Amino acid sequence: MKEHIQKIRNNRQLYYIHIALYIAFMVLNVETILDPKIRSMGYPLAAAIVFTALFVFMVIVEVISFQCEEPFLVKWPVGLIFHIFQILVIAVYSFMLPEQMGAGPCMAALILVCVELIFEFQFDELPRRVFMYILFGVPYEAVTVVQMVHSGTLFRAIRLFVSTNVVIISVVLICELIACTYNYFIRLLLAQNRTLDNLNEVNEKLKEQQEEIKKTNELLGMQKIELQAANKKINRSHDEMSVQNEIAGAITSTVKTDDLLEKVCRIMRVRLDMDLAGIMLEPDPAVNLPGGKKEVRRVSLSTTLGEVYSDHVRELILAGELDDIFELSHTFIQNTETSHTRLNQEVSEEKVLESLVVVPLVKQEERIGSMIIGKRNINAFMDNRAFYENIASQISIGISNMRLYDQMREMAIRDGLTRIYNRRHLTKLLTGYLSEAMQKKTDVSLALFDIDKFKMVNDTYGHQCGDAVICHVAALLNEATVSHGGIAGRYGGEEFVIAFLGKSLAEVTGIVEEVHAKIKAEKIVYEDKELQVSASAGVASYPETCKNPAELLTRADWAMYHSKRNGRDRITIDSEELETEM
Repeated sequence: MKEHIQKIRNNRQLYYIHIALYIAFMVLNVETILDPKIRSMGYPLAAAIVFTALFVFMVIVEVISFQCEEPFLVKWPVGLIFHIFQILVIAVYSFMLPEQMGAGPCMAALILVCVELIFEFQFDELPRRVFMYILFGVPYEAVTVVQMVHSGTLFRAIRLFVSTNVVIISVVLICELIACTYNYFIRLLLAQNRTLDNLNEVNEKLKEQQEEIKKTNELLGMQKIELQAANKKINRSHDEMSVQNEIAGAITSTVKTDDLLEKVCRIMRVRLDMDLAGIMLEPDPAVNLPGGKKEVRRVSLSTTLGEVYSDHVRELILAGELDDIFELSHTFIQNTETSHTRLNQEVSEEKVLESLVVVPLVKQEERIGSMIIGKRNINAFMDNRAFYENIASQISIGISNMRLYDQMREMAIRDGLTRIYNRRHLTKLLTGYLSEAMQKKTDVSLALFDIDKFKMVNDTYGHQCGDAVICHVAALLNEATVSHGGIAGRYGGEEFVIAFLGKSLAEVTGIVEEVHAKIKAEKIVYEDKELQVSASAGVASYPETCKNPAELLTRADWAMYHSKRNGRDRITIDSEELETEM
């Protein structure tokens, strides 16, 4: 309430009313000073001068206060003192001024300043207002009674009594009217405030509910994202398991290593949606045969970028241009186009692999090759590293098992010392040669070699040196047969057989003479010793020298025996004369 009263007291119109009253009273006093008739009514000149000065003082105070940024007359206790001073001045002035000169304005002014004085205090409660009315009315009535006693006439006394009570009643009525009006609007304001508070409370609850809904939606969104990620992960795991199952099926159903590599590369490219899938295998020392061609890297590629690109990548791998990557013991991953490997050089810009994975294939901590996967998209391999390593491990196991199987098969058909065919498998191959020769009416020619004076080598230099001699001769024989499309085998001890399908006696005799010369010409170095050996050979051919295919090996043995018996280090060709001698 105090704030509202403060606003009323600061009102500009109230200030103008005060000034107008002060000016009216000053004009009246000045007129009194100048007009003797008025002074004759009982209003002393000295009183007129004093009251004029007082009103001038009040005007000055009001003007100064109003011009201030914060009026001091509205502040407590200055305002209270000034209002009491106003009431005293106007009340005394109303008692001293003749009734016919200004009773009405004095009463109005007195009512105004009294109401303002009452409003100096908080009177929103009725007991407080009643106390203020008594505090104002009793002294005023007491002064009126004194004036009535000294009025001299009954009529004047009645007029004083009536005017006093009119002032008091007017003050009470005005204050009560203002209080009732204020309380009414306050109730309306409080009701509006309560409504506003309720609305604000409802709005706050709505905001809280909206926040909760927003949080719930965010949580649901996060859960949705998590579910999508989980679903994607499950689908990816399912696809990965499916790919691994297909690779496992290819491993178990394929016998040849090259076929296996081709199948696995095609599965990885198609199922993993890659632009390049490849496998590089390092040479297996265990399959290198004496006198045969050295095994080279095996490269199998499956690509969507065309044969030219595939040939380019294969050439790079075989030339060792990517060995700095292949020799790494860990997985190599390239995900950005700023670090292209040489797989992208000298190739059309449209066929650049922005993303690349190279995983080593390992068998018992020994690198046997590398798996290559490439994609033209940037950052294609940000995850799934473990999956690619699992595939590489699966391929490594499959290749290792296949190599182990090949080694077991080779052990069954090859001689343990010389690595050429053993007698059992040689006999099987010769049987096949002879059967095919009889069906196709073609030649089968063979030669049997025996190292000269081999027992003396063993006795002189030891069995290890003898083994070295046997391996040397076997390598030369195997080299000759491989280069001419034949087979070589250890027939027993220091005896060897080489055979050719589809070659005549003359062709095979030329091959035998060539290898026979090499055996004699090439020295064998064993520790700090150099040995030179020679061999005796016998050559037979079906059907040129032998009409019965079952006797072909026997006829070659007779020819070889003839060479041994006639001075060794020579070649004997089977003939009818030789058959007569035997």
